[in-house]
Amino acid sequence: MAESVTVQAPVSSRIESIDMVRGIAIMLMVVGHSYDYLSYEAAAVMGKASPLPLAMLNVNVTTVFVFFNRWFTHSGAPIFLFLAGVGAYLWAHKGGVQRSLGGFLIPRGLLLIALQLVRTVMQLFTSEYPASLDVLWSIGMSMILLSFFSKLPRNMLLLMSVAILAGHGLPALYGFPGEGHVIWRIFMTADTFGFVGGTSIFNRFPVIPWFGMMLLGYATGHLFLLPLKKRMSVFLFLGLSLIFVWLVLRGANVYGYQPLWQEYPETWKTVASFVNISKYPPSLYFSLVALGTIFIFFFLIDYFSLRCQFLISIGSTSLFIYIVHLPLCKIIAVGLSKILNKMYWPIAKNVYFSLPMSYFIALIALICIYPISRYYLNIKIKYKRFKIFSYL
Repeated sequence: MAESVTVQAPVSSRIESIDMVRGIAIMLMVVGHSYDYLSYEAAAVMGKASPLPLAMLNVNVTTVFVFFNRWFTHSGAPIFLFLAGVGAYLWAHKGGVQRSLGGFLIPRGLLLIALQLVRTVMQLFTSEYPASLDVLWSIGMSMILLSFFSKLPRNMLLLMSVAILAGHGLPALYGFPGEGHVIWRIFMTADTFGFVGGTSIFNRFPVIPWFGMMLLGYATGHLFLLPLKKRMSVFLFLGLSLIFVWLVLRGANVYGYQPLWQEYPETWKTVASFVNISKYPPSLYFSLVALGTIFIFFFLIDYFSLRCQFLISIGSTSLFIYIVHLPLCKIIAVGLSKILNKMYWPIAKNVYFSLPMSYFIALIALICIYPISRYYLNIKIKYKRFKIFSYL
């Protein structure tokens, strides 16, 4: 990742492997959210349906299937953030000439923040779940920050990103005089903000830790322009190295995530305790696993010359799919409740199913999403003169 790495060719078109990995993130997101919002087990987390205790990743109260379902499907956000940074780098260096990112990133960032705020306000009045600031908020804020930092030397950006991802948890561990301040709570910690009237908003995606993920994507964007064989070797090395570092640090029970792992009478609980990592905010262990997996995805796609039009299509329209996927899953769930003669129709609240049924809903949603994404992509191409479509 040194400054001397030579970029072999300018970017002239979208890199399909990036859209494919983003498409994988979309699939994980749809499966995960279908489970989170539509299953009895996840409803218990919100205290809605069954007596299953609160935290899906709490080894002491969860079940083996619930735990690993959540563990494998909650990696969409780091893919979106990291690839947003990579995409910004590729855009800035398109045609072999470096371009300013301000006009590219700031409008997009503001749009994402606006979309998030609209969704959050709607949650305050219409949702049965707590209102929250989610991934659109963190991506939008990170884009604005990146527009100011992008002109710094690559090595400095790389060091900054590593310092953020590895060190943002230190103040919480050792104490920090300003950690209770509202600015600190917005930018550094996952926290709940209460308002007059009993309403509250959960800041699930604090800005700075996730900005580190996007910044790392920008700082390593040049790797995607390396010749194929060199790129594959670098991606494989980085992927395996990051996973190895995670295993060593976690095995030693040192800094990276609290609580420490421990042995249980049940083998699966011991394994779950070991691999348990925090996403809100992203712990060092979470970042190591997520980034290692991302690099391995890219290696496998290049090594096997994989090309999946389904993933490319949904990955190239990821923001649009993000906006429509939850309403789509809910519509499918309510329709199934009618078919199964449940008493939910036509009310859209409190529709819950078993875990296998939530997978079935996700499958139907993904089948529907593909033609929707193709149709929307055609609209973007047909009306590309309208700038708004370049943002969506």
